[in-house]
Amino acid sequence: MLDKSASPHSHNLKKICLLGMEAWGGMAQIPYTILKTLELSDEQIDIYFITLRSQETENIYHPSRFSSDRIRVFFLPYETDLGKKFRRLLFYVYNPLYHFQVARLIKKINPHLIHYSTGSIIEVMTAAFFNQDIKAKMITIHDPRPHDEANQPWLKRINNLIYFLIRKLCLRRIPYFHVNASSHIAEAKTTFNLCPSRIFATHMISNVIEVPSEQKIWPAELDSLKSDLVKILFFGRIRSYKGIEYLIGALGRLFQVGFHDRIQLIIAGEGRLYCDYSAIRDRVVLINRYIENYEIGPIFTASDFVVLPYTAATQTGIVSLAYFYAKPVIGTRVGGIPELIVDGKTGFLIRAKDIHALEEKIRYLVENPQKVKEMGKAAKEYYHAHYSFESLGRELSKIYF
Repeated sequence: MLDKSASPHSHNLKKICLLGMEAWGGMAQIPYTILKTLELSDEQIDIYFITLRSQETENIYHPSRFSSDRIRVFFLPYETDLGKKFRRLLFYVYNPLYHFQVARLIKKINPHLIHYSTGSIIEVMTAAFFNQDIKAKMITIHDPRPHDEANQPWLKRINNLIYFLIRKLCLRRIPYFHVNASSHIAEAKTTFNLCPSRIFATHMISNVIEVPSEQKIWPAELDSLKSDLVKILFFGRIRSYKGIEYLIGALGRLFQVGFHDRIQLIIAGEGRLYCDYSAIRDRVVLINRYIENYEIGPIFTASDFVVLPYTAATQTGIVSLAYFYAKPVIGTRVGGIPELIVDGKTGFLIRAKDIHALEEKIRYLVENPQKVKEMGKAAKEYYHAHYSFESLGRELSKIYF
């Protein structure tokens, strides 16, 4: 039987177990932020963090990053070689024996609350079928509905379908849910038939994983940047729902009316660039690979503003990254993005797939560099007000305590 208490803070929380089983790339920001926030809180609690071992996770969650001895990190074995994706799915993601190992470690910790923070398949299945004696369980649902992606490999499509069906089956066995935008409550209720009173919404739990300046590396691809041009940044994995073709189309129209010698576009992220960009190719700086943490700072610093032309989305951590580096954002009115951008102050909001509106906003910022600086300053202030560990601590307190 599920515990029918109204919320996690009905329980006397002195020991929290946080899981981050996909805690790399952009997803790493979420468990890292939760750990740092709890470390700085006044609550006297012990925090146990479980993640998968990789070079990236060992760097992000190295004990030296945390000053409190109340935080303990456990690394579990995992195959991260992308060339062995099928083996990874078979031996880890869909392997009940591996889930049992995770559950056994949780049982040894014996926490008052388990928070599954990245919502991976391993977390969903472990939460649903193991550690049933621990009643306070919460899982973060990052995508209340599947992304509408075209041009996906067949294995990825099958895996996404299986993941969606597993989540729909398993989530009903979990008592509490966390989403990163208030608009996600209704979507999660509809998609997974969840009780709204058990869904807790916060601002996007996402703080920047800062890298010491001496460790930052300037990507060689940025050497082709021209100092006298306005730099526009498209950052993140290239996926069809992120609508990069609309950004390319808007720039193509601007180039036809005399902006060719005023703009450069930086595309930074792994994934196949599925659309034709030949019309603007000579003004594109392409970093088409996985972006390491130590490269993020130089890429954002080199840019003037960020464009997120998404056609569908639930949430994104890229807005907080842009704000941290004082960069305004042009984004679309999809998913939780309107909750992150203050239209006309920290950036602009436009309709999805509206090339004309995107062209207008880009043109406005290119022609008004002082406005870019003002919006960048407002974005930085917004970051401190909403993404600092103190403000995020207040958000988490609504759930935990």
